[in-house]
Amino acid sequence: MFKVTFFSYKGGSGRTTTLFNTLPFLAEKLSADEEHPIVIFDMDYRSAGITILLSDGKTFDIENEDTGTLLPGQKHSLQYLLNNNPKCGRSLEDFKQVFAESVGNRVGYAQNDAVLLVGANMRYVMEGEREKSVISGLDYYLNHCLFGASAIIFDAPSGTQVNANTSVSSSDVIVCCMRPSYQFRETTLKYLALEVEKEAETDDQKRFILTMTAVPVKDISIDGRFQISAAHQDVMDKVYTMNRNAWLKNPARAQNNPIIDTSMIEDRSNLGIREIDRFKWNEKVNLYSIRKEGKETLSEHEEKALAKYEALAENIVKRK
Repeated sequence: MFKVTFFSYKGGSGRTTTLFNTLPFLAEKLSADEEHPIVIFDMDYRSAGITILLSDGKTFDIENEDTGTLLPGQKHSLQYLLNNNPKCGRSLEDFKQVFAESVGNRVGYAQNDAVLLVGANMRYVMEGEREKSVISGLDYYLNHCLFGASAIIFDAPSGTQVNANTSVSSSDVIVCCMRPSYQFRETTLKYLALEVEKEAETDDQKRFILTMTAVPVKDISIDGRFQISAAHQDVMDKVYTMNRNAWLKNPARAQNNPIIDTSMIEDRSNLGIREIDRFKWNEKVNLYSIRKEGKETLSEHEEKALAKYEALAENIVKRK
C-alpha cells in the first residue's frame, strides 16, 4: 500500500493547503476513482486541518459519536473510528460503505468517491495514553481494510507528537513543508538530520521531499545578502551533507535515490511554492478547481504555484 505524509516540523507552513492543492493532481496520476480511491486520514485531530477544507468547514460534532452506531455516509473522526474498532471486514468496499465521507467535486472530480476522508474532531481531546492506544489501532485499518486504494495520505500535525511520528514512520514518501525563513529552515533541517540518522541505514526507499512554501514574491536584502539566494544556498548545502551521510551509511542510497529530495527547490529563480494572496484569507480555495471550472482567471503567481503542485504530485508518485 503506497503511503504519503504531508508534514511540517513547525506549524503554519501551509502543509494542509499544499496537500489540498496537490490532491487533484495526485488523483489523476494515481488514476484514483470510485474503485481505487485515495483515502485521507486527518491525523491532526486537535486542529482538524484537511477535515475543514474537505467538508465545507463543518466540524465533526455528532452527539455521542463515540457510542453511536456507525452508519454509511456519516462523518467520523479518526479517534472514534479507531477506538470503536468495529468489524469492518477486509475490503475497501466495506470501509467505504461504513466510514468514508466523500468530498467529490470540491477537488474537481465528477466521481464522488475518488477521494475519501477519515476526518478529525476538534471538539474532542484524548488523554495521552488513550491517544497511543488509538494510534496503534491504525495498523488494523491500513492492513485489513484498504486493499485496492490507490494511496493512503496522512495529513500529519507538526512536530514530533505521537500521531506525527506514526504518520512519518508509516509512509513511503514524506512531503516536508517549510517556509523559507531562518527559523523554519534551522528547525526543519535539524529534524531531517535526525531522521536521516534514524532511517538511512535500514531503509533505502523512504524519501523526504523538501518543499518550500509561501515563498515571498518580493526578494529583499538583509546584511548585504538577497534572501532567496541565501535561503537556497543554506538548504542545498545542508541537504548535500545529509544525503552524503545517508549514502555512507547505506550504499543503496545512490545519487539518483537521495533520502532528501530537493527537486522542488533546485530552481533558485523559481524557488518552491510562492505565496498566494487568496490563501492568506481563504485556504479552502483550490486552484485546480478554479482553472477547471473556467469561471476565473488565475494570476501569474497562481499559475506558477499550480505548476508546482503538479510537479510535486509527479515527484511523489515517480518511484511508486
